[in-house]
Amino acid sequence: MRSTAKAFMVLLILLLLPVLVWAGTWEKVEVISAPPLAGHTCVFDSNNSNMYLFGDAKLTDGNIYRVNLAVADKNMMVIASSDTVKRFGHSAVYDTNANRIIVFGGKTGTNYNDQVSNTVYTFDTLTRTWDVFSTTGTDIPVARRAHSAVFDQQFNRMIIYGGWNVDMIALSDTYILDLNVTPAEWSKANLSYEAPARWQATAIFDPVRKRMVIFGGVTTDNEPTNELWYLNLSSANLTGQRWTQLFPTNNTSSGLARTAHVLVYNPDTDHLLVYGGWAPLTLTEAFYDTTYAFDFNSRTWWLVAPGPDIPKSRRNASGIYDPIRKKMVIFGGAFGSDIYAEIFSDMYALSEETNWAPAKGKGEIYNFPNPFNNSSGKTTIKFYCDSAREVKITIYSLIGELVKDWTINGVKGINSLEWDGANGDGKKVESGGYICVINKGGAKSKFKIGVIR
Repeated sequence: MRSTAKAFMVLLILLLLPVLVWAGTWEKVEVISAPPLAGHTCVFDSNNSNMYLFGDAKLTDGNIYRVNLAVADKNMMVIASSDTVKRFGHSAVYDTNANRIIVFGGKTGTNYNDQVSNTVYTFDTLTRTWDVFSTTGTDIPVARRAHSAVFDQQFNRMIIYGGWNVDMIALSDTYILDLNVTPAEWSKANLSYEAPARWQATAIFDPVRKRMVIFGGVTTDNEPTNELWYLNLSSANLTGQRWTQLFPTNNTSSGLARTAHVLVYNPDTDHLLVYGGWAPLTLTEAFYDTTYAFDFNSRTWWLVAPGPDIPKSRRNASGIYDPIRKKMVIFGGAFGSDIYAEIFSDMYALSEETNWAPAKGKGEIYNFPNPFNNSSGKTTIKFYCDSAREVKITIYSLIGELVKDWTINGVKGINSLEWDGANGDGKKVESGGYICVINKGGAKSKFKIGVIR
């Protein structure tokens, strides 16, 4: 009887409270001088904590923007501008060996099916200069847009896959740009099996398994997909290698299939993180604000349900993973399918630690994970103070019995407090719901915390 009651209680808590499989929390990040951008690319220089953004779907912005993620004030600085290079639908990778951004392809004009490029440009982040990158080779990729690319640091090369050619035909080819020679040399990968043709898929480099992984995009049937494919890059010679589909072990939601989304790799948890995007060919033209995590070890997809500042649904945003501050960072994007789309100029961060300056006026309180298992873990209570002040945090049972309380010196900004699920005597509380009250100088807020054992 006791086990049946416990199972019912756990089920009730799960129904009432969101389960965070990946203990992450979205929060809006204040950014100074941020322009509205969509269809741009974003790369990250982890050595200097600089995030670089380039491109614009309306072809009105030829700027390179830089944001340093290590400082408290996030200022989106224009560090270079070029009307010649401006484009969208291009790929951009950060060459860590040479401190440069490599840009390939993309759409350079407003006509629907022409003015597509196969030129390579480089941006030197030290001298802040653009250059047409000299390349050679007997197999040079055709002009394209909406393709995928990664940088392979071990073999000093860029790998591109797929995209859309000038005739709006989806491509399935894979090309290698060898950066070890001057001029850099293109070659078509002589693979034994190619991934199905698609455009606007996203790609990451998996450093653990030395492979390129692509997700989503639109197929030749003009349908968004939720497929994962990978190409082994552990050898300098790719002859005979093949694209291999990575099949999940669990059923995925129909809402996972998407394009124009953000994809990053989280090395701390060995997860892919997917945010946003849309299904442009559905009758409703669904735009997504959902975040999914894919675990490479168990090969399972999970829906992440973080808060409180979940970004509005959008397509064609850009993003990176900052391994130093352990954050997925996204910027911009659009809501709408035409030139009248709403273009965003906002930045959001998804992380386990929310220690950046929050959005102005933020007053939410919350905890994650929620519910949590107090036999094996803890939950983190988060709240915002507009100034330094004494704060009292109290946990009550649902019938009003005191469980535990703290009095702390709160700081201006986001404050954190861990609770291990024990009462004031150090004894672990039973499974169920609890009320957390935050008292900031007489201003009280409360929310529910679920405990499972």
